[in-house]
Amino acid sequence: SFKLGTPSVRGKVLEPGSSTIGVPNTNIQVGQAGSSEKWIYGTNTDASGNFALTVPDGTYVIRAIPYGKGFQYGKSETQTISIVNGAVASQITLRLRAPNLTGRVVAPGASPAPLANVNVNIWVDGEYFYTWTDTDGRFGVFVDKPAPNCPSNCYLDLNYYQSTDYTYKRYAI
Repeated sequence: SFKLGTPSVRGKVLEPGSSTIGVPNTNIQVGQAGSSEKWIYGTNTDASGNFALTVPDGTYVIRAIPYGKGFQYGKSETQTISIVNGAVASQITLRLRAPNLTGRVVAPGASPAPLANVNVNIWVDGEYFYTWTDTDGRFGVFVDKPAPNCPSNCYLDLNYYQSTDYTYKRYAI
């Protein structure tokens, strides 16, 4: 049998700046402190930006990653949380950040048209991002490293699916 536990972590994901508006359908990632790229627990926010999940006692890192938000949002800062006796001391607020790496994907030709729903995978000096373009072909992410080693260690992959056609392109950035 399968039994759901009582959520030990509760919180809300907010838009960048001082907004109090919650962001729906945002991925929440939780991992062991000291290994922030090994996420072992996760959930998504509800329509109001709220989330809850059950995590065992311990010290963890948590962050919010926008999924399919295109150009609007970058990931939140990573926070350290401690769960003691099955709970975090207070509700967690994760605020998404405005993107600091943005782009636009358009169809080639004399009159370039924006391409929506293109999967964009980005590697910036060891940091990985996964996003999609919006209806205007725009995408954006937040890169933590202030001076990444680009173009040596930076590139993006565009994966475009249309009907039975699949197009893959890699670019150094």
